[in-house]
Amino acid sequence: MAFKVAGEQYESITGQLFEIGRQLRQPNGYPFDPMQLKDFLQLAIEGKFNGVSAPVAMPEQIVLSVDYSCSLEKMIAAGQYDWTNSDITAKRFPVVGNGTVQFEAKLFHFDRNTASQDNVDAIKADDPANSWDPGKIEHLLSFGEKYSEEQRKYPIVALGSVAKVVGDRYVPYLSRFDRGRGLDLGWWGDDWGGGCRFLAVRKLSSAA
Repeated sequence: MAFKVAGEQYESITGQLFEIGRQLRQPNGYPFDPMQLKDFLQLAIEGKFNGVSAPVAMPEQIVLSVDYSCSLEKMIAAGQYDWTNSDITAKRFPVVGNGTVQFEAKLFHFDRNTASQDNVDAIKADDPANSWDPGKIEHLLSFGEKYSEEQRKYPIVALGSVAKVVGDRYVPYLSRFDRGRGLDLGWWGDDWGGGCRFLAVRKLSSAA
């Protein structure tokens, strides 16, 4: 079966191809792995789109799995971040728990500049009958591994893990880093921009 491509769809596809060509011609070089690009393009030419991994779309109910037998370092490595703040250590952000635990998760978006404590209060008050808790670093890393492209759209903050770094309180968050994905720290006492999302969780089940 053949499909006629025209109008906006044609313009969009040719625009993407032009952008690939522009990146390849950059004086400083192509910013990604050219061999991966070659392989992906060949799959596309042959119509083998099942061989190309698409980003995982977030469902209406987000479920995260945390394996507490994994170290913080392994959790970070699993997310394949392009940059990680070196102040994020197991000593500052201990992961405490047993077995593998399933959590329901939600991204709170307040659409305005907000303070950390105000956000924590709003998260806890959202559903008194089945309350949410601010996400901790292990939930953030589980989210970042499972929904890796979301942080390119907006910063995602875990207000449930707070650590002192050089005397000030900081919390971890996922963000866009240049063209890649970063795991960074934000100052608790600063205002968060209106585009930020705040991760919240509540336990579903656990397994030893």
